[in-house]
Amino acid sequence: MKATSTLNIVELGIAILVMSTSGVLGKQIDLPVVLIIWSRCLLGAIALFLIRLIFNNSCHISRSDRTKMILPTLLMGVHWLAYFYALKLSNVAIGMLTLFTYPLMTSILEPVLLKDSMVKRHLPLTLITLVGIYFLMPNFDMNDDLTVGVLFGLLAALSYAIRNILIRKHIEVISGSLSMAYQLLGLSIVLGPLLFFYPLEQNQYFLENTGELFILGFVTTAVGHTLFVRSFKYFSVTTVSIMSNLTPVLGIGWGMIFLSEMPNKDIYIGGSVILLVTLVEIFFNTKLDKKNQS
Repeated sequence: MKATSTLNIVELGIAILVMSTSGVLGKQIDLPVVLIIWSRCLLGAIALFLIRLIFNNSCHISRSDRTKMILPTLLMGVHWLAYFYALKLSNVAIGMLTLFTYPLMTSILEPVLLKDSMVKRHLPLTLITLVGIYFLMPNFDMNDDLTVGVLFGLLAALSYAIRNILIRKHIEVISGSLSMAYQLLGLSIVLGPLLFFYPLEQNQYFLENTGELFILGFVTTAVGHTLFVRSFKYFSVTTVSIMSNLTPVLGIGWGMIFLSEMPNKDIYIGGSVILLVTLVEIFFNTKLDKKNQS
């Protein structure tokens, strides 16, 4: 990893803010999940390749690197499909908060898969995060759709954790935007055949959701995920995961504004715990950066 700077932390903060809109957009867009994800991938890929062409950046990666991107791409597809099914079956809070068990999964898997030494503070921080999620999780019936939503959220978390770890292994040689562009293009191709199972002739559904789809594809995906993947150059995957625990707090805020999903007292307590963990991790990264520069 390269030395971090304040700019790197700001970039990661922007990524987290932008990506936090995915929950409210997932609930607002009135389309089947597969169509939402396919549209997101296609629009995001177009945006990223256009940006690279406008700035005369190469769009070429070697055949070997393309092969290495296959598994992370498929895992990202599993992550998005599971996450949006979790949103559809439950609500923004449950969908986003079950997804954000992935930092704990990452802290356990990263040292094993990348043969890195475990940072001592990461395990207690992720355990504290679970305490925050405990307060945020509502009571639910095990026979309810909410339970299935939680299971999809956990699947989304696991696939996301593994995908991020695998991406980190290649990010030093592939830029964040180019990596994301090829992943989105690959997913749009993989999901393409599934479109035959949906009544695409009902174009009014796409027209009614055009604005939300463009925001999801261009802003949330192209901008947010590119900055997010780029952050792996400067932070460990576990550090990024812990800092991004601010995402569900922001997502709940978007839900309050656009969906009138008002949080209760437990959500305020859980959100405060998650915010505290994020601030602690930012403090340690800033302290370490100053030490490296001295």
